[in-house]
Order: sequence, then C-alpha cells, then structure tokens
Amino acid sequence: MHLKPLLKNQYAHLALGLYLLNILDYIFTIRLIFWLNFKTEVEGNIFMRELFETDPIVVFVYKFFVIGTLILLLFVNLDKYKIAKIGLISLFFVYSALLVYHIVLVCV
Repeated sequence: MHLKPLLKNQYAHLALGLYLLNILDYIFTIRLIFWLNFKTEVEGNIFMRELFETDPIVVFVYKFFVIGTLILLLFVNLDKYKIAKIGLISLFFVYSALLVYHIVLVCV
C-alpha cells in the first residue's frame, strides 16, 4: 500500500524537521561545551561524548551526513516498512524533547 501524495508530503516535512532538530542539537551541544565552558559530560549519549572528546569535526560529519542519511533511509522506506514511520515520528518527538532540554539548560 503506497502513501497518498499529501501524506507522503507530510512525512517529508517531518523528515526535514527531524534533520533540522538534529542540526540544532549539534549547535546547542557545541555552544554548551565550548562557548559556555561545560564539560563534555553535558552530552548524554556516551558514543557522541567520546566523539566530542576525540574531535568535534568528526561529530559534525557524523551529525550532518550519517544521521542525515539515516533519516533519508527512513523516509525512503516509509511505504515498505511500518517501523520506518514509527521511527521517523518517534525520533521527531525525541529530538523535540532534547531541544527543550537544551533550551532549559541554557536558560537556567
């Protein structure tokens, strides 16, 4: 069963929004670590924390290209796999909550 064009368009906006939230997460994390002199412990993801301690450029490449590619794979497979829809929607809400966390952390 194929998605209707309008619904597919809504998922496209969701995927784009998820990618933008991913970029904002990177910007907020860089700001906290380097501009506000937080330690890398502010990064809750252990894998990403290790990457930040190694080289922030590697994090940049990972966040922009690897995560972007994974979001694109979810979007492309919306028709084939129900889990792709669930994943796209779930990740959007997780990244939205993460941005709220970043905003609260900066404001407090």
